[in-house]
Amino acid sequence: MSDLPDDTMGLIIGVQEDGSMEIMVGHNFSPDFNADAARDFECILEGLNYFMKYHPDLLHQLGDLQQLAAKALNLEDPDQVVDFQADKALTDKVKEASNVVKFPKGKMH
Repeated sequence: MSDLPDDTMGLIIGVQEDGSMEIMVGHNFSPDFNADAARDFECILEGLNYFMKYHPDLLHQLGDLQQLAAKALNLEDPDQVVDFQADKALTDKVKEASNVVKFPKGKMH
C-alpha cells in the first residue's frame, strides 16, 4: 500500500462469496511523524489485522450487537417504550426515611 497519503494507515479486505477474506494492511508515516505515535498506530493496525484473520467470528458478533443496539435506540413502536412514573406513596416514604442513601446527580465511580 505505498500509494497511501502521508500519515495514514490502510486496511483493504478482499472478500469471496465462500466467506473467505484476503486482508492487506499498510501505512505511510512521513519522516517527521512522531516515532512513538507511529509505533502505537502500527500496533493497532497489526491488532486489527490479527483479529480480522483469526477472529472474524468475534468481530461479526460485535458488529451484530452494534446493529441491534442502534436498532433499539431507534424504536418507533410506542408499545416498546416504558413511561415510568414513580408511585407517590413510595416517593413520599423516600423523602421521610432516614435510612435511604441519596446519591449525588453527578458522576459516580
